This record gives sequence, C-alpha cells and structure tokens, in this order.
Amino acid sequence: MSDPIVFISHNTVNKDKIEDLKDYYHKVVQEIEEQKPGTLLHLAFFNDDSSEMTIVHLLADADAMDRHMVGTAESARGAYEFMKSKKLEIYGMPNPGVLEGMRKIVGSGVELVINPSYVDGYYRLTPETSPISGC
Repeated sequence: MSDPIVFISHNTVNKDKIEDLKDYYHKVVQEIEEQKPGTLLHLAFFNDDSSEMTIVHLLADADAMDRHMVGTAESARGAYEFMKSKKLEIYGMPNPGVLEGMRKIVGSGVELVINPSYVDGYYRLTPETSPISGC
C-alpha cells in the first residue's frame, strides 16, 4: 500500500449557473461515494462571492486515485458548463498513468502543483465515523 494522496482542484464558476452546478455536483458526489470507497474524503467549497469552487479529495493511496479518476473525463465534460479548472494540486505521488493525465491537463493552461514526498501524519475519517452528510 502506498501513501495517501490529497488532490485539490481550484475552479472558476459560471455564476449564472450556481444552482445548476450544485445539483450536478451533488449527483456526482453521490456516485463517487457509492462507487469509489478509496476516495475517503470529497468536499467542495465556494469562495466568498461564489466565483470559485475548490474541491478537496483524500485518497487512500495511488491505486485509489487511479480508481477515482476512472470516468472523470466524462463528469468533467458535464461540469464544464458550470465551471473551468484553473489549478490542480497533488500532495503525494500518484501512479504514472494518472500523473501523465494530469500533465496533459496542464497543457490546456491549467496550473499543476505536485508535492510528491509524504512525510508523516494521520487522518481519522472513516465511512462509519464521518460527520459529513450531503448538501
């Protein structure tokens, strides 16, 4: 088992479609929660004026990130009506295929920050103890 990975995406929001974005995103989150148990945390936040949305993921390991990324191209295409990626951050080291995919996204003008070396730490969230529930 490899080290955990934190993946953060920063997105510009189409403010005319915020309610549609919330509805769309709620459906996507439900699917991920049901289908991808290695995605231990998946949270989204708007900034003060709702012009930006930041999404934070905690993945159990690089293999969980591989599974998390399956189907994301399709859901990202659906989300482009509502928001556009501007920056991606990865803390930890994904497998080469995911890293290659992220670098392709960078070619489209999205900033990519990678901090590959996990030092130490802990997290306590488990599906059984998570205090977080839907929107």
